[in-house]
This record gives sequence, structure tokens and C-alpha cells, in this order.
Amino acid sequence: MGDPANHSTARRSTSIPVNTKLGSYVRALLALDPSAHVLGQANAVANEIVNAMNQQDVEAAAAATTVLVQLESETGRADVRREFGISLRRVLTDRHLHDWAKLMVDPFLTEEIRAIMVRAGVDGTHALLQHLTEAQTIAERRVYFEALCATEEGAHLAIRLFDDERWFVIRNVAELAGEMRLEAAIPALGVAMRHEDSRVRQSAVAALAQIGTSATEEYLRAALTSGDRKTRLVVARAVQPGGSGALAMPLLLAASNESDPSTQRELYLALGRLGSADAIQALVEAAAPGGRIIGRRSSTQRVSAIQGLRVAGGKTALATLAHLQHDRDRTVRAAAITALRLLED
Repeated sequence: MGDPANHSTARRSTSIPVNTKLGSYVRALLALDPSAHVLGQANAVANEIVNAMNQQDVEAAAAATTVLVQLESETGRADVRREFGISLRRVLTDRHLHDWAKLMVDPFLTEEIRAIMVRAGVDGTHALLQHLTEAQTIAERRVYFEALCATEEGAHLAIRLFDDERWFVIRNVAELAGEMRLEAAIPALGVAMRHEDSRVRQSAVAALAQIGTSATEEYLRAALTSGDRKTRLVVARAVQPGGSGALAMPLLLAASNESDPSTQRELYLALGRLGSADAIQALVEAAAPGGRIIGRRSSTQRVSAIQGLRVAGGKTALATLAHLQHDRDRTVRAAAITALRLLED
């Protein structure tokens, strides 16, 4: 395997103290000739990994295990790969995997630990699932969720967490599915919209809006038309740029019928982020004054629509704003001028 100083895996063992037995065994393994059998030296590394774990030197043990995993994947010989496999079975235990999974939240160790979990197969997947359900922040949950999606069965098993009895587990998975725009989770999110806990329902609705494909339209239309004001607000804030254009009409109808100015504004901003031709046309109409008496739109509504046009940008939005800077309504004129200035900057 050549000079260990130049070997690609040598860089992965930097957290192994060089003056320890584990460090010396890893260097000896890296120095072996590619044609040599590795079982004796790999077993020596495995023994020291176990000792390091018993002494709570978890990071060094993980780094050494990563070396074994990478060397196993790099070898072209089936007999040598089997020898690495024998050594890895000794260290890829449930206890070790759960201890190593804790290190994933360190961005400097995420890739190394992910490689170990993927190599560990089902046992690694189960360790990641447990830590996903126990993670305290969205950032930590995302790390574990992404690692799960890298395993063979991880994404499927993660979606099965929607059947968990604990409300916070379902909420956590819903948030992750939305953040990662995981289309496979759409049916489960649709079911979660009817969960007894309002926090789960809101997370499911937000996730569907974040995913924003045509498959989410039916669910989001129902949320906008039959949900309460808080639900409409959740949908509006979660709509992502480039979402399904079919959401434009439900968003417009919800905005037109909305009595709360702040929620109406969020719905128009969502139309702006959507940015489809239908969404922009809806904003153009909402920014217009309407009839002289019947259908007359308030200044507040028109200003919110103008802010949506600023978010959308593009030729149609610019042309509309240029026209509105000469509107009879002073508040509308000021909003249009501000929006134009921001777009030109």
C-alpha cells in the first residue's frame, strides 16, 4: 500500500495519537504491501480499537475504524476484503456504533462516521435512527437524516418513523422531510396533517409546502381553504422558490379572502417566491386598484402585493411597478418606488 505518509487514508487517521499502540498498528497496516494478507495486522488494529473504546478514546477509535473501512473498499482482492471484513465485525458492535454516532454532529467528523455507519449496514442504520429521534436541534437531526439517506434502507426506515407514537418524533421527521424536500415522504406527511397534535400538523403542512411539487397540491389546497389562519401562515412562510405553479391560485384565493393583514402579506410574499407566470399575474391583479366602488382594494392589500412583486422580480414585475409609481394612492406610489429601487440595486 506504499508509503503511509502518501496514502489517502493516512490523512483520515490524524486523530489517532501517533505515540500510542493504536497509532503504531495503523501505520504498520498502511505500510503493508498491497499483495500481502492483512488479517494479522488488521486484527491487531481491531484489538486496539476495542481497547481505545474501553478507555473512552472514542474519536481515535473511530478514525482507526475509518481506515479499516476505506482500505477494505479500496482493495481489489476478494480474499483481502474478507480479511478486513473479519476484523471489522469485531469492532462494528452496537455499543461502538452508538458511541460513534454521537460524533456525527462534529462537522470535522461527519463524513468519517457516515462511512462507518454505511459499512455497518442495518446495525448502523438503527444507531442513526435512535440518534435521529433523540437529537435536540434541527441541525443535529439533519446530520443524522442525511446519513440515513446514504444507507441502503435508511430513507425508507426514516419515513416509517411517521408511525411512531411519540408526537415529537413525527414532528422532527416531518421537518427534515420538508427541509430536504423528500418527495417519498409526501403520503406520510398527508396523513400527519390529520394528527391530533397541532405541532405535528403544522410541521407536516410546512414540509409539504417546502417540497412544493405537484403531488403536494391537493394537501396544500385543503390546508389553505379549510385550515385556520395559523395554518395559512405556516403554508405561506414555507413555500419555496420554484415550487409548483398550481399553488398560485389557492394562494391567491387565500390572500383575497384573508382578513388579517400580516397573514395576507405572507401569502403575497409566497406568491412572489413561487415566481410562476400565474403567480406573478395574480400579484399584478392584486396590486391593481380594482373597481372605483365595488371590488376596490385597500392600500394595505395593494402594498402587500407590491412586496410580492419585488420578491418575484422579472420583466412583468418591473413593468407593473414602474406603472404603479404613478398611482393615485400615495402609499401605493411610495411602495412601488421603494420596490423598484430595491430591484435595481
